[in-house]
Amino acid sequence: MSTSRWFRWAATGTRTLIGTAVAVGFTALVVTGISAPWPVVDLPVPVVETRPDAADTVAVCSGPVLALGRTAEEAGLISVAQEADLTVGVPEGNPQPSDGELASPQVDGDPEVPFFVATPVGNEVAVLSAASSAEVEEPDLVGFAAAACRPPLLESWIVGGTTTTGASDILLLSNPGAVTASVQLTVYGAEGPQMPPGAAGITVPAESQLALPIAAVAGGEERPVVRVTATGAPISASLQSSIVRTLIPGGLDVQGAVASAETVQVLAGVTVAGEPTAGTAATIVRVLAPTSDTEVTVTASPLGGEPGATSTTVPLTAGIPAEVELADLDEGAYVVSIEAEEPVVAATWQTAGTDAGSDFAWFTPSPVLRDETLLAVPAGPSPRLTLANRGSENASVVVRESGGQEQEVAVDAGGAAEVVLRPDALYTIDSGGADGLSAGVTFVGPGALAGVPVWPADAAAQPVTVYP
Repeated sequence: MSTSRWFRWAATGTRTLIGTAVAVGFTALVVTGISAPWPVVDLPVPVVETRPDAADTVAVCSGPVLALGRTAEEAGLISVAQEADLTVGVPEGNPQPSDGELASPQVDGDPEVPFFVATPVGNEVAVLSAASSAEVEEPDLVGFAAAACRPPLLESWIVGGTTTTGASDILLLSNPGAVTASVQLTVYGAEGPQMPPGAAGITVPAESQLALPIAAVAGGEERPVVRVTATGAPISASLQSSIVRTLIPGGLDVQGAVASAETVQVLAGVTVAGEPTAGTAATIVRVLAPTSDTEVTVTASPLGGEPGATSTTVPLTAGIPAEVELADLDEGAYVVSIEAEEPVVAATWQTAGTDAGSDFAWFTPSPVLRDETLLAVPAGPSPRLTLANRGSENASVVVRESGGQEQEVAVDAGGAAEVVLRPDALYTIDSGGADGLSAGVTFVGPGALAGVPVWPADAAAQPVTVYP
């Protein structure tokens, strides 16, 4: 073998041996790495908590009491039956809110549909509370209605209304914004969620209110639930309900929307104010599980720790509303709680009777309050504040009238308490840091029944956690 060929053979052999050794070593390293514990590097995740600039607080009122089809010649005409009284306020020392009026070209009679805007000072939240009420006594319309003026939402739920004979229910869609809103209505009924003809892409112009008879929206549904979804601008949705039984008007109500589906819904201050005609339920809870089958437990607990809580458990099929009758409730105020494994929306219908001059009301859920909440109490008979404590600790709540007296109220964990209020007045509710306090205002009088849930200040700029 020549010297040059021997060197080439030696070099090739050496490379082969080295490559084999490296491959064996790498394989051993991988096997060892898999079997041996890897080092853990625990680096803290950088977190930045920031608070966005406070936005304007907007409160939209439902407007006057409306009448539907008062004459046979114009059965579809919506007209003003009576203007509403307003109570509006801001905390002492804050600048007064600006006000505006929504156009309502569909309604005959030049309706006044007010809205209010409070602008923050610096980055402090602008606090505003407003509410309206009206009492009507006419041949075709009788009853008392009260409602809070609410901020517009991109999604909300109307849990109430019916299309049965004698019912005249009107869905109100209000857009206080500066741009047009497009609204989609999804009606949940006996056949599940449906989108009626014309219910997609409903146009609500800027600074205007659209009034729609619920019969035109929900068809023949006896117990509908309507989801209101808005794009372009948020919408404030509400429902005016009235009924005539064999030519006798049987009540009036205005209810606000339910903000969202939750696994727990609490309705504070549901009041049994009379005994209905035999065979007619006085207290009915309407409930819907929008997305998933579940089982729901409805409990009505009397105020003041009195015994006699009534509890009923029923199955729910996703997308189909159900109604739960709460029978044999004694007269008095209750906290109605609805609990389920899956999110639900709910409301309670309560009547003071079915005779001439009786009234009814829809009670909707009361959200959990923050530390301090401003409450405008509209004019009406014997207003009372119900405080419900769903938290795990006792609460000490201070209820302070603007320019008036202060009351300190103890509310046991899982319990409730009641405070007498003055009509057409402004109050501050200080929860004292309680983590589960909710509240509702109830009006009860001869031929009058209404309930208004208390909402926290919605314009608060909540902290946002940012992960860079």
